[in-house]
Amino acid sequence: MRELKDIGEALADKQQRLAQLKEQTALARVELHAHRLDLAAQVRISYSLGRQDPIKLLLNLDDIADVNRSLSYQMLSQQRRLRQVSDTKQSLLKLGELKRRAAATTAEFSALRSRRQQSLDELESRKAERAELVEALKNKLEAGATELELLRDNESALVALLEDLRQELSEMPMPAAQTKPFAELRGILSWPTAGDTLNRFGTPRPEGNLKWQGVLIGAQAGAPVHSVSHGRVAFADWLRGFGLLLIIDHGDGYMSLYGRNASLFKEVGEWVNTGEQISVVAAADVDGRSALYFEIRRDGIPQNPAKWCKQPSLASG
Repeated sequence: MRELKDIGEALADKQQRLAQLKEQTALARVELHAHRLDLAAQVRISYSLGRQDPIKLLLNLDDIADVNRSLSYQMLSQQRRLRQVSDTKQSLLKLGELKRRAAATTAEFSALRSRRQQSLDELESRKAERAELVEALKNKLEAGATELELLRDNESALVALLEDLRQELSEMPMPAAQTKPFAELRGILSWPTAGDTLNRFGTPRPEGNLKWQGVLIGAQAGAPVHSVSHGRVAFADWLRGFGLLLIIDHGDGYMSLYGRNASLFKEVGEWVNTGEQISVVAAADVDGRSALYFEIRRDGIPQNPAKWCKQPSLASG
C-alpha cells in the first residue's frame, strides 16, 4: 500500500539522519576533548607563571628586547587561554545541540516504526480477510455451486459497479484536457505490466458459456503495474472475482481496469499520469497463476486491449 511505501522512505531518511548525527556527535566529542586538553595545558602554564613575581621576572631581564618578548608572551598566553575557554564552551553547546537533535530524530524514528507496524498489522488483517473469502469461495464450490454461476455473479457485480461509477462520474466532468483524448491513443498504449497474455480477448472461458472480457498478463508476484494513460481513480478496493481492483476513468466513457493486485498505491479521486505505478501484482490466485487482469471499457462495453496497446500480445487477433 502507498502508506507503507511512504513510511519506508521516511524511515530510511530518519535512519540516514541518525547516522549523520552519530558521526557529528563523535567528531564533536573529539573536538571537545582536544579543547579541554589544550585548556588544561594553558592552565598549567598560567599556574606556573603565576607562582613567580612578574615584576621580579622583568627586573631579572637585562635586555629591553627580552622584556618586550616576555610581556608579549604573557599577553599571547592570556589571549590563548581566553580563546580556549570560548572554544570549549562552544564545543559543549554544539555537543548539547547534537544530542538534542539526535533525541528528537530517534523519537520520530520510533514513531514511524510504530506507524509502519500498525500499517503492516492492518495489511495482514486484510490479507486474512481475503484468505477467508477465498476459503468461503472454495467451500461454496464444494457445497455444489458451480464455478460458472460464481463467474456470472462476479461479472454481474462488475457491470453493476461500472454502471454506478459511470453515473457518478458523469456528474463530475473531467477538467480541460492536458493530454490527448483517450480515443486518440488507440494502438499506442503501453501494456500495464511486463509479461505474456495468457488468454485471448473475446474467446470462451474454460469454465463454460462465458467469454473473456479482458486479458490476463502473466507476471511475477510483486511486479509493478502502471497506468496506461492519464486519468482519475474511480475505484480502489476488493471485488469478488477480481481481487484488489483499481479502475481509472480516462474521460469520454473510457475506463481501464486492473485486477488481481497485491497492493494498491492510489486512492479514489486521485489523479494518475501515464506510466505512473498504481499497484503490484498479487501472488498466485485460486487457479494457481500469478497474473494481472486487465480490461479497457467504453461506456461499460469491453474493448480488446490488444487493439489499444502497442506491444505484441497473444490477445490480438
